[in-house]
Amino acid sequence: LGICLGMQLLASTSEEFGFHDGLNLVPGAVLAMPRQNSSGDRLKVPFIGWAPLGLENTESVAHSCLRNVGSRSLYLVHSFHVVPKHPSHLMATYDYGGHRITAAIRSGNTTGVQFHPEKSGAVGLQIISDFVSFG
Repeated sequence: LGICLGMQLLASTSEEFGFHDGLNLVPGAVLAMPRQNSSGDRLKVPFIGWAPLGLENTESVAHSCLRNVGSRSLYLVHSFHVVPKHPSHLMATYDYGGHRITAAIRSGNTTGVQFHPEKSGAVGLQIISDFVSFG
């Protein structure tokens, strides 16, 4: 389970502070957060706050640590986000200024979450418990 930066390390590459290779456990790239919303207005970066999840791959979610989350809000703080290469690796997103931002990815037994379950109250504790008991 990679949390926040741990999730970003799972990707193939990152453009944070230059171009760098990642672990390539979940193919994709770490890119800068959008700086403008869909209307062209400036967005605050880093994003710091709570956001409800939108579940993307219900079969993958049903067999993961996110199976009990639903659309509840989780706490995030980040300036970069993972864009997975394969849509099948995308488990959850959230909306930021009209942009769909990756909140969780999964490939096999490898899971990454951009949010902080340890700071997300009861739902975050449930995610950690479900990961430990189920994966």
